[in-house]
Amino acid sequence: MKEIRVGYSKIYNAEGCHLLGREEIILPFLVNEIEVRVFVGSEHKHHIGVFSESGSNKNYKDKSVQIHPAPKIYPADLYTEILALQTIQVEDDIAEAFENRNEKAKEFIGSKAKELHPNLSIATDYIAGLMGLRLHNNLVRKLITEQSYEYCNLSNKYSIRAGLKMNVIPSIEWDISEGNLIAFPKLKKAWKLEKAAEILAWVLRAWDAEDPILRFVSLFIPLEIVVKKFNNINKAPNEIDIWDKQHKEILKIVQQTSIDNKEMVNFLNGLQKPSPSISKGFEKLAKDSKLPGWEQDIIAFNKFNRMRNDLVHAGKTVESKISVTENEVRTLEDITAKYVSYALYGDAKIYQLPARQLSPQ
Repeated sequence: MKEIRVGYSKIYNAEGCHLLGREEIILPFLVNEIEVRVFVGSEHKHHIGVFSESGSNKNYKDKSVQIHPAPKIYPADLYTEILALQTIQVEDDIAEAFENRNEKAKEFIGSKAKELHPNLSIATDYIAGLMGLRLHNNLVRKLITEQSYEYCNLSNKYSIRAGLKMNVIPSIEWDISEGNLIAFPKLKKAWKLEKAAEILAWVLRAWDAEDPILRFVSLFIPLEIVVKKFNNINKAPNEIDIWDKQHKEILKIVQQTSIDNKEMVNFLNGLQKPSPSISKGFEKLAKDSKLPGWEQDIIAFNKFNRMRNDLVHAGKTVESKISVTENEVRTLEDITAKYVSYALYGDAKIYQLPARQLSPQ
């Protein structure tokens, strides 16, 4: 048996970012036995396919033809490439045929590699989210392409399958000169890696959304997940039991009456325990964290939650009812990053953004 390496990468346009002190940085990670490498530099490590609607590169400079990836995101001045790697074992003859570029062997290896893609994607989402939280989301908010690879071990060749996305933003500089290296945190024991990666994937989707309203609404998803988890973990015993106790007492009273109560009993048995409001849950999380500015975070979150509810329920009148400013979206971005980081890692040592004033309620 021989091993064939399988890779899955997400390549980002790190627009507005600049490296100081070095031309390139490589960061290694291990995510659930999956090797992950992060490359940040002016060159990407893997070929990026550029193709037009007709499937040809010939009209790349023809602005009337739609190009993928779009010229506004590729090529880039700086790239963040996140590569997840695993190996698969195959028979010697298949490996040899693959090395010789046999089409049937390539198809077979490709089908085996596809089985690994979900876990490899989880690993890239986790590291991309971590990079965005701890360094800056500009590094990972503008996805150029998602690609998978099967490597020929006896050469530098590889098979490639590609996809893509897009997105806009402010300039930052990342100082990577000596003495400015980053220590990345460990995930808190209360979280499973898969759940943390799911949350960070939602954060990444929100960062990637070009439309400000879509980004605004999307930022609530990861925040609600961590708020719910935090409140479930930190419930006081009386909070857990009080609804069940009252429900049983009311049911007992109804069952003891002499009237025909079958319909009422069925109704009470079908009741579901109400979930706490997201506003109350966030307030509890913010108070517990005691992060700088947590009181203002509660005020801002309550305002944004009302705006979100108006957006979700406004229907066709959304444009006339409410608007979301870029300042409000970025403030919610900061709140989401702070409390996702606090929930997953126990602190809020996230990227630094200029202070923003919350508009009147």
